[in-house]
Amino acid sequence: MMSEDSSAVGTDKRPPMLEESDYESWKIRIER
Repeated sequence: MMSEDSSAVGTDKRPPMLEESDYESWKIRIER
């Protein structure tokens, strides 16, 4: 429940400073 919440918030309100490539690698790290 907690991980789903944080992931949803991170995807919905991700900082604009994050680049697409950085976001992709960050997402992959969390999924692993």
